[in-house]
Amino acid sequence: MVGTVTALPRESGHLNRLPLPELGRPLTPRTVEAIKSRFRFGSQKDAAEAMHISEHTVRNYISEAIARTGADNFPDLIYRLYLHDLWDDA
Repeated sequence: MVGTVTALPRESGHLNRLPLPELGRPLTPRTVEAIKSRFRFGSQKDAAEAMHISEHTVRNYISEAIARTGADNFPDLIYRLYLHDLWDDA
């Protein structure tokens, strides 16, 4: 189901909110764009082509976001952003 995370329930009775470390600086718009492109296109290569940047740059944006949010990996990053209302389907 590439491109949507709407199947995850948000009701507090269904999911415990994961702790999200305090971010010294919010994720930049370009970082968010890289995350969404990677999610939408399914690969760093395709995301990079769509954004007109290198795969390495996409990987760096995503790695930085994973580190700053305390996520374990890319799916966990999306999950955490969604749980904390930092993800929209735009």
